[in-house]
Amino acid sequence: MFAAGDGQPKCSQPARYRAEVLGRTRLCDEHGLLQICVPAGFAARPGQFVQILCRDEAATEAAGPYLRRPFSLAGQKADKHRTVLEVVYRVVGRGTAWLEGRAAGDRVDIIGPLGNGFTVANDCKEAFLVAGGVGHPPLMMLAHELSRHRIKRLAFYGARRSGLLPFRTERVDAFPRDAEPVADVDEWAACETPVVVSTDDGSAGFHGTVTEALETYVARNGLDPTRLCIYACGPQRMLAGLARQVARWRVACQVALETLMACGMGSCQSCVVRVRAMDAPDGWRYKLCCMEGPVFAAEEIIW
Repeated sequence: MFAAGDGQPKCSQPARYRAEVLGRTRLCDEHGLLQICVPAGFAARPGQFVQILCRDEAATEAAGPYLRRPFSLAGQKADKHRTVLEVVYRVVGRGTAWLEGRAAGDRVDIIGPLGNGFTVANDCKEAFLVAGGVGHPPLMMLAHELSRHRIKRLAFYGARRSGLLPFRTERVDAFPRDAEPVADVDEWAACETPVVVSTDDGSAGFHGTVTEALETYVARNGLDPTRLCIYACGPQRMLAGLARQVARWRVACQVALETLMACGMGSCQSCVVRVRAMDAPDGWRYKLCCMEGPVFAAEEIIW
């Protein structure tokens, strides 16, 4: 098991790959899923990420972004011949628009795995996985690990509107509006994880933010801080609100940040995060999100 008391699972040293695209699936109005193949032996922990060169290798900066883009992994499936990685992206600019144009047989240049990953304490018996926007991929990968180790799971996912729900399902108009979980959302059902769905405009599921849906669920069902761990990824405003909630509940929480990372390997020093540090003169210091993150304890971050 990948629990803290047993040590971290083995993972690969970062390396550069010319990965082959196996396929691409559009998930909703703005999200897509890219399946890419790398050599056998690639092994990432849930929460780690890869840096993708979002242009043709021979192209100039004018033909595409010069800097790589960071993407967390939604899954990995390995056999003795290869490892298939799943990358979920949201089309927001030239780089992700380039990814949207990839087809089976194309090549993409990636570096990884990078960063740290989620850890699970030996006393964790239940996990809440809280995601917003395009923050669900590392939590889906984590859910598969938790499922294999029989840790009870419940996911909470929030989007601005129903058209941005990255689910391959036909029931977006039938999600419960009272923050009740459903068990048949394809992506989460694959790892036997029920999910509470919310949208800011009320067009699907609970009407409100994902943290409001979580608050409603906890008010009705309660929680046991001695058994529960919370893992989250999403926009910073969402994570900051969640950090206030878990501090009140006294529940351990780890968050994967979506900080922009130019190099992903600590060279450019562009992805600094302010964290509390009792040994520092002012009580805080900077950490590099790419090297010392992207996963942090929620209470460590100065939001």
